[in-house]
Amino acid sequence: MQAVDSDAYLQALLSAPRPGADKFLAFYDHRVGRIGTDPRLLLLPLDDHICHRGEGDIGSMELSSLCDRLADEVKTKAIK
Repeated sequence: MQAVDSDAYLQALLSAPRPGADKFLAFYDHRVGRIGTDPRLLLLPLDDHICHRGEGDIGSMELSSLCDRLADEVKTKAIK
């Protein structure tokens, strides 16, 4: 294994297999403030709440459960 420059790294990243990429239409990356449409560029930073707090797992929740969860978040964060 060798260390490479950013061009070689990006080329390797873009050519890596991405199972399920055909299911993504777009994604938002807060780090660059843009909506991307190329799933090969979708990366999740380790500090992203979608990863370590489970906030991305709402697909299986019923709407009432989701609303309750969001209301609880608002209360705990003192958002008014």
